[in-house]
Amino acid sequence: MSRAFSVAALLALAALAARAGRAAAQDTVTAVEPGVQLILPAPAKLASESPAVRAVRMLTDHTTRTLLESGFPARLHYRLELWEARTLFDHLVTAMEWDVVVRYDRLAQNYSVTRIAGRVAPLGTFAALNDAEDAVARPYVPEIKLPTGHKRYYYFASLELDMLSVNDIDEVQRWLRGEAQPAIKG
Repeated sequence: MSRAFSVAALLALAALAARAGRAAAQDTVTAVEPGVQLILPAPAKLASESPAVRAVRMLTDHTTRTLLESGFPARLHYRLELWEARTLFDHLVTAMEWDVVVRYDRLAQNYSVTRIAGRVAPLGTFAALNDAEDAVARPYVPEIKLPTGHKRYYYFASLELDMLSVNDIDEVQRWLRGEAQPAIKG
């Protein structure tokens, strides 16, 4: 099962414009519920700080809840892109990707939430799905900075929810234990 959500900051934020190291936006939060939210810093800090990204209501539908309780972890794959607005074709400046994995332990009857963004960061273990969903909804600020100059930029955030298969679960567990090695080196 896979669901994808995206929010185009160009439409919701009226295209961030960077002028001499400063940027402007009309709105600070855009949302699609359930889905992904892009939260901009204060207008005075747009040129120096990255936006925060968070997911809301991603685990509450019946199918996702049933699959989680049956032992299939949920993987939320995030992607935040910074685009330069041009006349003909926009240009992708940079992008960052990370994952959040939610697992239900039937024996312990709790949910564990882990963020994987270059390194593994446990977000907690929770007795209730609502508490696990609150952990998933915590804003995360990836390191994407606006370049200085007189160009126009915008952000594009996307989120894909996948329920992992048994093979995916084994691979993630081996990677978390440090057993998985890259197939090609160098």
